[in-house]
Amino acid sequence: MYNDAMNIPHHQKIFFISLGLIFTATIASAIFLYKQNNNIDIVYNKSPEIGDEIVVRFPRGFSEAKSRKVFTIKPDIEGQLVWIEEYNELHFVPRYGFSPSIAYKVKIRQTIPWLAAIALPAKDLEIKTLEVPTETSEIIYKPIVATGKYIDVNLKDMVMLLFENGEIVKKFPIAAKGNPKTSPTPEGIFNVYMKKEKVFSNIYYAWLPWSVKFSGPYFIHGWPYWPNGEKLTNVYSGGCVRLYDEDAKYLYDWAEIETPIIIYSDPQKISIYDSKNLQDGDLVREFSDYRVYTIKQIGEKLFKRHILTEKMEEWYEHLRPFRKKIKIVHDGTLDNYKTSRLIRVSSIDQPENWNIYEIDENAIKHKITCGDSKNCYKSYKDYGYDSDEIYIATKKELDYYIPGKNIELRYAEIQ
Repeated sequence: MYNDAMNIPHHQKIFFISLGLIFTATIASAIFLYKQNNNIDIVYNKSPEIGDEIVVRFPRGFSEAKSRKVFTIKPDIEGQLVWIEEYNELHFVPRYGFSPSIAYKVKIRQTIPWLAAIALPAKDLEIKTLEVPTETSEIIYKPIVATGKYIDVNLKDMVMLLFENGEIVKKFPIAAKGNPKTSPTPEGIFNVYMKKEKVFSNIYYAWLPWSVKFSGPYFIHGWPYWPNGEKLTNVYSGGCVRLYDEDAKYLYDWAEIETPIIIYSDPQKISIYDSKNLQDGDLVREFSDYRVYTIKQIGEKLFKRHILTEKMEEWYEHLRPFRKKIKIVHDGTLDNYKTSRLIRVSSIDQPENWNIYEIDENAIKHKITCGDSKNCYKSYKDYGYDSDEIYIATKKELDYYIPGKNIELRYAEIQ
């Protein structure tokens, strides 16, 4: 027996050194694991292209096999699990979407159980989706048009019809629509305002072939697929209208920019707004024209002003919500309305400001000047213009437009 610590036998020194190294390695592994787990991020997304989706972002070093092993979701739900190598992400897409009546819990398990006491606890995320009311907003459209092209999207029968001059050109089955409970496809009258052979979602990392955009983030497109070529297997989209690729290609080639698109669930409620009931201040657009106007009625005088931005709903309470306030009328209805580009700020916002501005189609404002005078109404009338066509605007709207070159009325009075 040895009492002197300095005289510990060599094999015992080796044992204690090895034990220390093991302990150090254990602590180092725990710290490494802590850092790894601490860099794991779990998020829930809901997009028009894909619908419900769980994304787990792993730090570099995690493999596909390891990420799949540590992923769990309770209660069990059928879905597609896809590893995207370029971004070190694991994506889970439920086949039928998440049920609004169920709370789901996603957990990333601890990879080394015996280190759980000293490493970061497992990451988790609780998901509870909301059910969207099935009632639609005021329906102001008509699916039968005698002239030109339009796209008829029947969400009830899951059928798409292409019309031209009142005749059916093509009929397609709709492969998927938005989940009626959580992310329904928007209904109403829209127009094609962008076409692209292949759109990539930088947020959700999915390709959308033969994409035809009709409203905000919503498209009619072919079957989405991941960067590795694997196609989505979910039944519902997040609001987009999904077609089979061959049909999507046909639609892409056939449709033109501004072609009207009618999307509806109940054809019995369809009607074009009666132009006889239009009122001063209404938002109006014709069926085949994507442009929206606000109209002005003074006695027998009729004016229309092109609305260049949906921000109008932020500046004018009566135009909120913007999309739902738009009244669709028959083509040609607005021909009797004189186009105006002139505004001045409300006297409530700026009591002493009588400046008149012309707003061009590029959202550039041009101040109308008339020499040294602060009030150009006299000059304006002298030039033969109708002062009634000047729209009263808020200062917030005026400030939105980009300043441009002044328009000078050279004479205060025409002789």
